[in-house]
Amino acid sequence: MFSNRDLLKMILPSIIQQVLAITVSTADSIMVASAGEAAVSGVSLVGTLDSLLIIAFSSLVSGGAVIVSHTLGNRNEKLARECAKQLIYVATGIALFLTIVMSIFCMPMLSLLYGNAEQDVLFNANSYLRIMVLSFPFLALYNSCEALFRVMGNTMISMILSFIMNAINIAGNALFIFGFEMGTAGAALATLISRILCSVIMILLLHNRKNDVYIENLFSYRPDFNVIKKILHIGVPHGLESSMFQFGRLVTQVLISSMGTASIAANSVANTLANYLYMPSNAIQNCAVTVVGRCVGAGEKNRQKNIPKPYCCGPMYPCGQFRFCCLYWQALSSVYTIYQKRELCLLCS
Repeated sequence: MFSNRDLLKMILPSIIQQVLAITVSTADSIMVASAGEAAVSGVSLVGTLDSLLIIAFSSLVSGGAVIVSHTLGNRNEKLARECAKQLIYVATGIALFLTIVMSIFCMPMLSLLYGNAEQDVLFNANSYLRIMVLSFPFLALYNSCEALFRVMGNTMISMILSFIMNAINIAGNALFIFGFEMGTAGAALATLISRILCSVIMILLLHNRKNDVYIENLFSYRPDFNVIKKILHIGVPHGLESSMFQFGRLVTQVLISSMGTASIAANSVANTLANYLYMPSNAIQNCAVTVVGRCVGAGEKNRQKNIPKPYCCGPMYPCGQFRFCCLYWQALSSVYTIYQKRELCLLCS
């Protein structure tokens, strides 16, 4: 069903897309560095929560991707389209609920997690988070559509849109941070705009009837609780399991927040660079969902047991990146212009 060449055509754009997804928050941290340590630290505190939700949403929509890929493998395209619509509404609905809750309890939540941080840091974190939470429904919508295109074996679209998202985000950062001097609020606003535009483009592309899975009558929706139950049955445990590592980083950052602004800022840079180490493995894992789901749906269960060569190379990617970061950590960290010798020593340690 999938040759090694087909898998590489799926995996390589997916790896680039995963790296670019993290680059959005990286660009915020780098460009807001001109506003000082407190601004970078505030973005860092919220960035950990944002990364946690990105991974959670991606894992949640994997539940729907399994169902859709299974029905596609079974050549039931009508049911696959219905499952796709259920996935979009479930993921966006959960994200909208989180947006409402986090908008109401924004400052109390930050105070509970990072109460020992300096007031300037909390102020910048609050300014950044209040705008960022508005992007969560669009992030969930984008992730849902991206998962559906991946199920169809098309990862090129999400890669191209990730380039567009980063371009819009960087241009917006330059305008709002350097032009209007909005600081952390400007960085969040640029990210919000980029996510809105790319999610709208993604949903429009998904309306193309030439796709194996397409959406029609998007606003005519009737919940199918059997499908929703299947999506949540797979997606929720997978989301919780995938979020555990990021949750551990969140707990670590809570402890670091009491060590001062310099420590928070140094931890921010280190975490940002570390994010790139496991993105390729995540991309390979996401593509595996498509391959296995299509094979099971087509009744080719023996075929899924034969691990293709591109998947065997998965552990090599983070090893190579780790070596690169170890050799060139000082050059990479020098992008963050606020750091003096003391902060770079903290980062190295």
